[in-house]
Amino acid sequence: MKEVHAMTQNDEEGDDEPGSDNQKQQLIAHLDQAVNAVALEIRKFVMNYKEKEKERFASFRKTPSASATPLPTTPKKSEEPQSQIITDVNKRHTVKNLTEFLPHRPSKTELIERKILHPEKKPQPTTSSALRPTIVAKKQPPLPPGAPASPSIGLQRSPSTDGSPMPRTASSDGTASPSSVIRADAGRSPSVLNYGTLRGMGANRSSRASVDVSADASDTFMLKGELVRLKVGNVYFKHRDQGHVTWKRGRLIITNFQLLFTSDANRVLVSVSLGSISTVQKLGGKTGDALQDLAGNAAYKIIVELKNFQKIHFNFERDKVQKSRKQVYETLKSLGELPPEKCFAFSFKETYRVNGWDVYMPEKEYERMGISLNPLPGQLWRLTYANRQYRLCDTYPYLLCVPMSIYDTELISIASYRSRARLPVLTWLHPKTMASITRCSQPRVGIRMKRSAEDEKMIEQILAANPNAKTLEIVDARPKANARANIAKGAGTEMIGNYPNCKLTFHDIGNIHVMRDSLSKLSDVCGSDDWTFEGEKWLSSVESTGWLNHIAKIMSAVLKIIDFVDRKKISVLVHCSDGWDRTPQLTSLSCMMMDKYYRTMNGFEVLIEKEWVGFGHQFALRTGHDGLNKSSERSPVFIQFMDCVYQLMCQYPTEFEFNEKFLMTIIDECYSCRFGSLLFDSEKRRKDAGVRERTNSMWSYINSNEPDFINPLFRGGSDDALGERMSVFGVSSYPRGTLKSTFVHCFQL
Repeated sequence: MKEVHAMTQNDEEGDDEPGSDNQKQQLIAHLDQAVNAVALEIRKFVMNYKEKEKERFASFRKTPSASATPLPTTPKKSEEPQSQIITDVNKRHTVKNLTEFLPHRPSKTELIERKILHPEKKPQPTTSSALRPTIVAKKQPPLPPGAPASPSIGLQRSPSTDGSPMPRTASSDGTASPSSVIRADAGRSPSVLNYGTLRGMGANRSSRASVDVSADASDTFMLKGELVRLKVGNVYFKHRDQGHVTWKRGRLIITNFQLLFTSDANRVLVSVSLGSISTVQKLGGKTGDALQDLAGNAAYKIIVELKNFQKIHFNFERDKVQKSRKQVYETLKSLGELPPEKCFAFSFKETYRVNGWDVYMPEKEYERMGISLNPLPGQLWRLTYANRQYRLCDTYPYLLCVPMSIYDTELISIASYRSRARLPVLTWLHPKTMASITRCSQPRVGIRMKRSAEDEKMIEQILAANPNAKTLEIVDARPKANARANIAKGAGTEMIGNYPNCKLTFHDIGNIHVMRDSLSKLSDVCGSDDWTFEGEKWLSSVESTGWLNHIAKIMSAVLKIIDFVDRKKISVLVHCSDGWDRTPQLTSLSCMMMDKYYRTMNGFEVLIEKEWVGFGHQFALRTGHDGLNKSSERSPVFIQFMDCVYQLMCQYPTEFEFNEKFLMTIIDECYSCRFGSLLFDSEKRRKDAGVRERTNSMWSYINSNEPDFINPLFRGGSDDALGERMSVFGVSSYPRGTLKSTFVHCFQL
């Protein structure tokens, strides 16, 4: 780095004119050297970290436990039995070979003594037919008299060690089903299912562990409170693997929580939560037979479209008696259009050691900013319970923070002048510059150019609460044309002449419909079966979707807010139309980049609870969990915010305490309806439904498994605001492989 600095100084002393091609080439070469130097330091750090881990595990291997006793040596078997590792609250992880995770493998006895492994339970012999595992088979026509029985009709060879055949029986519900082979280790827990994720639709799916889905062992992979609604056999699933399309025959299982498809080889190829299903379509039914045409042209078909715009194809045999396709269609339609009050979260009865509902306490968070319930001398902001009964604004939280000189009686007039009664309130206060970030919705100006003396006073007092600045910046996230067009609807934007010492800027961020269409195009590109195009064709295809361009616009607006608040000490008022989509994107990212507390795991949870859940982001409408099936109101606003966070993590890998898995888990649970944290559209509706008392919090699950979400590169966070070294347009420079893993893996719902 010193050499690069010296070379840069030499360039400054050179005879080249500013802006010449020679000087630009030299600067580019110097920057490349600096980047290579930084990359080298990172590689050295990673190598040192790996060496330390090897040494730690080596010492762990050599140091026996104090209570350990020598065991008699036994001959090594050719294949070690599977061991159960409790690493998840659902207790369904299994690993066949621990050397995949440990450089120096400790003995099984040492792992059990240190409570890393759970001792396996020996299966108890039983003669009861009710507890005996069975094989489910399709009914076969009777054999002619005198014909020898075929082993392929009545018996199927078991994969057990002795290879003895096992008889087939009908399923418990009386329907014909494909055979489910009982594995030799049928009593053990199957691999954990990533609920809400489409299995088998990407690369490296063949390495998934198989799952026993027999009728007697189905409860081993189901959650507490999950019930089977329908089982259908002889179903064909369109399976994609690195551009190759094949049709897998298996069994379709629908519960009150998820849609499962298991192949005849007992592998879970599809595990999709019902909350992530957007639409279900029936195709064909007049002619054709699925068994005669497995190329995708079968007439008996069901297409399940997910809310990330991916599609799952199922083919069915012609079945005039049981009408399995009709049963699947009607079951998915009835379970997929439930209101949030009847979601699976109210039936899920898991217990956790951490209570996630205690993560966010508004009074404590404002006190952390220096704003107390009992005003201190010199305090310029105050807390008010004017919205305790949610009569002032039904989409705002019960506790609000307003300037000290604004009385509660004035808040009613201010709220009536703002769209949806979402008046300006404080969201974050800079501890050094005293500049504030406030949020609200658009004013109700209308064609008549209405004014509000109380609203103008509120903006004036927000400016007066910052003694270090004489101006206030109003950030309108919308395109200017859209803001002007809303005047005809009775809304609009601030008439800046009515607000002295204020400046208004527009940031051209699209609305929910633009973002939905952009993600749909991106899903088509990333989910395409054509993996032949590379380079410029791939980049141009991604660019044509507009998704990364929208991300860049959001981050550009965030950088301007940081520049105002942190460097110029100017307070900022942020709003869009209703103040619950683009507004929390800008306020959350700005707060996170200026306050290192929000870059910790607990702080990020508080940020989501405060800016998104508390201030009324329409989670039910945007994710389609409102029970009204308003597809026009769905939009990936929250996912877009998470993608912005991911882009920041890529550019600042040591500034965030949490890892990528943390973000993916939040996205999955946003659509899974397993927890009540992100259900409903407002704090009022959650309180009326008793979400806190009747459901589990998403943070209970995450904080109970905190080590899984920790970033090992985290170094405590910088006190300075991020953004000085951030490249806004660098998000569009990722190679194809990175984009594929980011958008297909992270955004599979």
